Amino acid sequence: MMFTTPWIPGDRTIGFGAALCGLAIALLNAGALVVQAARFEAWWLALALATPALQLVALLGWRLLPARALRVIWILQPLLLLLALVLVYAAWTDRQGEPSAPVIWLLDSTVIAAAVLVVRLQVAAALTFLLAAAPLLSAMLFLGTLPTPLLTLGFVHASNVIFVMLVFVVRQQLRRLSRARTVAEKLESEGRRAQEESAGFPEFARMVHDEVLASFATALRFEGAPPDAVRASAAAALRALGRSDAVTAGSEESIALAADDAGQLILDLVEASSPDVPMLLSTEPGTVPAAAAEAVGLATAEAARNALRHAGGGSGSVMVSDGSIRVTISDAGGGFDPRGVPGDRFGVRESILGRLDGLEGGRVLIDSDGTGTSVVMRWTRPGE
Repeated sequence: MMFTTPWIPGDRTIGFGAALCGLAIALLNAGALVVQAARFEAWWLALALATPALQLVALLGWRLLPARALRVIWILQPLLLLLALVLVYAAWTDRQGEPSAPVIWLLDSTVIAAAVLVVRLQVAAALTFLLAAAPLLSAMLFLGTLPTPLLTLGFVHASNVIFVMLVFVVRQQLRRLSRARTVAEKLESEGRRAQEESAGFPEFARMVHDEVLASFATALRFEGAPPDAVRASAAAALRALGRSDAVTAGSEESIALAADDAGQLILDLVEASSPDVPMLLSTEPGTVPAAAAEAVGLATAEAARNALRHAGGGSGSVMVSDGSIRVTISDAGGGFDPRGVPGDRFGVRESILGRLDGLEGGRVLIDSDGTGTSVVMRWTRPGE
């Protein structure tokens, strides 16, 4: 959806606050609204009252209404208010003197706050300026004049775009917290499953010690071919070892993460270890296994630490799409020979190369010379 934003649990709370503020504004200006009512046609008054009526429905049903119904209410509010403001001076009956600004214009900040929960920032900002210009347009169309007080108020209401930005920033932070919690819950669930699968490991260890190692130790005491009984015992031990796959490897598919969540997990792992290495994230719709995202993220964190440690800094990029992860960490250091990494250098050999070599579909490319180092870590869903 080009113009809409995804739902997050915090939207209900923000929508409740916007509806509450809108109704408070309407009640505080009820007296002025009654005074203005005599100067406008009845049909327009009914249209004008539709906006606070929708806010009342959203307020009363903020916990009970389904998300789809709330989003419809939130996007209807600015549209109905815009229609009422465009037609305001078509319904104005008092043709004497300067027209006053309609009281319902004061609701524009609250309806825009709710609209931010449904539409993208650019659309919400455009709605802000449309609502600010609507009474001016109405005056020019139906009165043929542009009263100065309305022009001044138009600039004031256009400043609501600042309020839109504040609501947008708050919502983005809530969305990030929501995604982090989702990732944490999924990883915790996978951890519990791994713990359950490892419950049989002590039995497996005893089998290896008591049957396999004992059989081989016995066979070593004989010169030449061991007796048939010993060979049969070793073969039985190997067959038992072959049946232990369920103990050492999970039988279920890895938990899948949305591309956005997987990308954020990688950024969080780098941020935790190397906050001074800037990372650029781009995603496309799709999913990747949590295990793959975690392995690539840990390898990326090690590469970022190396960039800080040996080159004084670096930068990176993360691209996550359906069944694919690609991460690049680059620095401008002196470089090194990847083939000459000493055996005791655990970081590159095991934390990066070993970790992704052990991940099906994972691979690492290191390009290093005297002008810097580039480490490209990729994972692709097997079979693609």
